[in-house]
Amino acid sequence: MLALIFGLIGLLIDVVFVVALHSWTSFDLSAFSLFFVVPIGAIVIGGLACLGYYIGILKSNMKVTKAIQILSIVITILCFVLIQYGFYYTAYLDENMDLNYKMQGEHVSNYVIGDSEDPVNFFSFTKLIVNSRVISFSNKGRQLLEVSGNKVVNWIFYAVDFLGMLAGAFLAQAVIIDKKYCDKCKKYMKQKELLKFPAHDTEKVNRFKSIVNIYPQEMEALMHSGNTTVQEDHYEVIMDWCDVCNDGYLRLQFMEMEAKNKFNLNIKKSIDIPINSHVTQQITKSNKNFANA
Repeated sequence: MLALIFGLIGLLIDVVFVVALHSWTSFDLSAFSLFFVVPIGAIVIGGLACLGYYIGILKSNMKVTKAIQILSIVITILCFVLIQYGFYYTAYLDENMDLNYKMQGEHVSNYVIGDSEDPVNFFSFTKLIVNSRVISFSNKGRQLLEVSGNKVVNWIFYAVDFLGMLAGAFLAQAVIIDKKYCDKCKKYMKQKELLKFPAHDTEKVNRFKSIVNIYPQEMEALMHSGNTTVQEDHYEVIMDWCDVCNDGYLRLQFMEMEAKNKFNLNIKKSIDIPINSHVTQQITKSNKNFANA
């Protein structure tokens, strides 16, 4: 229930923000793209729409399942539809018959399209707007190309924006995707970074792999043998542990140096080591920083 409440609050805030921004500035964030094809605006909107939902999942200690992921897709679809309806709801024609989204004049539903006798509804308005949309391509503030009224192109970009929102919903899982889950206690584990050490130190890697079998004195020495900064390929040692049963994992995350001295996580070279409550408690005692975990 908490996840659903958080999800609905996040969804409403997201929709109101996008519709209000469009009303005040005529800027459609959902149609904003980078490099002409990357729907960055839609991705951000989709991510924000599901952010509250996944925070609620985390707070409720609910394990992510297919049903939860499907519900996030439903939330995203609802977000997309509500934003489009918000554009329709704020669409008015002023005394010069110019369309505006500041709610000045008469609402478009008081008018008909062409010779039709049917008033403009949500579906006919959305179809008309997409069909007549002008797509502008620019670089560094300089307009390069403008595509006006091309129905095929417009609907392709409209579909891309929708897919961008779905991609944003997937990215919203970052709130929870890195969290280990204790199936025994039905809750998410706490997490703490312990140390870093060079990747070529295979002896230390082997000691971590056999950490459940070493003596407490060796374990304490191992915990204090790392560096705070490493300027080469290295392992970041992170402990995930359940604060109820104290079982958990030591994660040796392999960080590879890429261009411009940036480090990226190499999942294939990373190592997960299951640990028991004895190891967890010993590491906790040897590390004073756990008070802030």
